[in-house]
Amino acid sequence: MSHAVHFTRASLFLVLAFLVMSPAWPQTSVDAAYFPVDVPVDSALSDVAPTSGLVSSGYRSIHLSNYMSGLNTPFQVTADNDTFFVSNIGTNTVLMYQITSSGIVYVRTFGSGGSGAGQFNGPEQVAVVGNDVYIADFNNNRIQRFKKSTGAYVSQFGTAGSGPGQLSNPSGLVYNPANGFLYVSEFGNNRISVFSTVGTYQFQFASPGSGNGQLNRPWVLGIDSGGNIYAADAVNNRVVKFDSTGVFIRNTVVGVSGPLGLAIDKADLSWFTSSSNNDSYTYDSRGNYVSYYYGASPPIWAPGYFQDARSLAVTSPLPFAPYNGTPAVVMADQVSNTVQVYSRSLQATAHPAIASISGLSGYVGGVAFDSAQNVYFTSFTANAVYKFDKFGTLQLQWGTAGSGNGQFDGAYGICVDDSDNVYVIDRNNNRIQKFDANGNYLLQWGSAGSGSRVLKNPPI
Repeated sequence: MSHAVHFTRASLFLVLAFLVMSPAWPQTSVDAAYFPVDVPVDSALSDVAPTSGLVSSGYRSIHLSNYMSGLNTPFQVTADNDTFFVSNIGTNTVLMYQITSSGIVYVRTFGSGGSGAGQFNGPEQVAVVGNDVYIADFNNNRIQRFKKSTGAYVSQFGTAGSGPGQLSNPSGLVYNPANGFLYVSEFGNNRISVFSTVGTYQFQFASPGSGNGQLNRPWVLGIDSGGNIYAADAVNNRVVKFDSTGVFIRNTVVGVSGPLGLAIDKADLSWFTSSSNNDSYTYDSRGNYVSYYYGASPPIWAPGYFQDARSLAVTSPLPFAPYNGTPAVVMADQVSNTVQVYSRSLQATAHPAIASISGLSGYVGGVAFDSAQNVYFTSFTANAVYKFDKFGTLQLQWGTAGSGNGQFDGAYGICVDDSDNVYVIDRNNNRIQKFDANGNYLLQWGSAGSGSRVLKNPPI
């Protein structure tokens, strides 16, 4: 189910808002990286070649390192040290995985579909307390407890309703080790209820609405090192921060459309996903913006992009490559039925963006760099190639729609060789075209088919 990453292909999708460069780096180095991954042969994506994924704000980056396909509506993902849990709505199960130096390893499954003990009707967020795993059971209006080491059912608490200690569609769930309480966000009651680990009701806070300290569809919760509680307030387009007693502190991520995913890492950075544009954002503990991840899906889905970025989680720092002491960022996409795992960049954070590339037409298919740090983009929809200098100034563009020499029908992947010749995938013409650095057509190869030395809709 997991697919190893190999650094073998010089092609990169554009998924960043800014290009970041530094004169101190080698001549062709930029704040970008490509991470090809193997496409599962049993997938509907079987004609999509390995692609790349990159996040950048101009200050920090995260990079696609691995992904899993074949899930059935993965709705929530929760991390615990080097493991993560995927709430698989389509099968009403929770799947546990471990991230190792050799890849993603399946560990075990919790639950099955139904309303009996140990069964789910919409499993949501997970909270781990020692060897106990607590899981919010959305439509059964309860919290269930399992043994982490075996997956065995232990106990449950909660009944349907709006009174103190009752639950209406519990979805978010976190544990506060400072006071030993579980915090449950209720989608139906638009509040947060607090329980002991044996299910004894303690107190509740927040109320329906859009004012300070109010909530409207709090899907998921997060908790920082100080025990502060964060609620993804989806309809109000913000994240609301409370202290451990329920006192309102501030609104953060205000204006982010429909935040559904939320995680707080060990450094107290807050990570959020937007349900409307599939982008992700990072903020510090004071609510200051840190970084941004462009995750909007291209016309054909590919790893590194999202069709419905539903949730995310951040592990503890991992000692092995490609994480090298940084955490893994895990994101679930419920439409493509994938979970994608990213690594944090170890590049310096003090290089602000020098330019914003604008004026590109339609979907941008690929990006490449030459020896002078000029930047080349392909436009899949405009059937054109754009060349910018490293300061973001357009130098030239070439290409029109068609099947003749130098024309394109879906300009997609692009790379540049050591002589600065430019190679472009002409996807729907089933060929590769070669140009010089000035955009002059040189030659082509490839023809449609499925046999040896022929091509079928090559994407990159």
